Amino acid sequence: MGQLKRMITGLLSAVLIVSAFTGCAGKGDISSGAAEQDFPVTIGTVTLKSEPAGVAVFSPSLADVILAMGYEISLKAKSKDCDQEDLSVLPNVDPSDPAAVKATGATLALFETNPGDEVTAALQKEGILSLILPAAASRSDLERLYSEVGAAIKGGSTGYQKGIKTANNIYLTLDDITRVIPEKDSPVTVCYLYDAKGKAATGDMLAGKLIESAGLVNAFAGSNGGQASTEALTISNPQYIFCAEGVKKQLQESAEYKKLEAVQKNQVYEMNPTYMERQGRGMIQAVSFMAG
Repeated sequence: MGQLKRMITGLLSAVLIVSAFTGCAGKGDISSGAAEQDFPVTIGTVTLKSEPAGVAVFSPSLADVILAMGYEISLKAKSKDCDQEDLSVLPNVDPSDPAAVKATGATLALFETNPGDEVTAALQKEGILSLILPAAASRSDLERLYSEVGAAIKGGSTGYQKGIKTANNIYLTLDDITRVIPEKDSPVTVCYLYDAKGKAATGDMLAGKLIESAGLVNAFAGSNGGQASTEALTISNPQYIFCAEGVKKQLQESAEYKKLEAVQKNQVYEMNPTYMERQGRGMIQAVSFMAG
């Protein structure tokens, strides 16, 4: 017993030592949790020394995240595809025109995908820092996305914690929807199609997880990369098909898709495409629609 106690004591001491070093390393780094202070804050490889004077957002999905957090007051500009009504007063700018971005007062540019070294360098020359925040792929990754957006705008403590809270609130609502869905005697297989060319909500996408939150079985849960062949769709033969607006007619006119049970029984339902493409509160609307 004495030897076991010494071993446990030794392990606890080692954990405390590691924790001590972890706590001291990079107080502004949010990779393992909220920072001790707001700024400076390090997000990935980018460090923001102070709160940005203004933000330009170049992703409609990131714009939705910002709106969900209530941080739209920090926005100075947006790209044209950020068509949210609440942001209609903001000027549309192109990141390839750094002078125009600077003129809005923005000092931070948010991207979902890499705009390229040339654009990044041109923006930096104008005093605008670029930050790439990829879309979330899972429930836990949604917390990562929201915490990074929050930290970039309002700091590694205040913004980070607001991001975590907002992401959790979204999922609490989704869980509430899931709980009230009546249990079915047999599973209902469905899919979501972005177009009639094979772009679908697959298992490695957050959009694919939303189907499961609606109490349904995703026909493409085992597929990856947002692509599903016509052959795979024929094999799974979903009972219901959800799709972007305008896709239903294409399915009904396709010789291949006409063979599907969902098409034959007219169980194809169009949704506002932003619900499945953007990672704000529209996700709640997507789950509610599919569950209904």
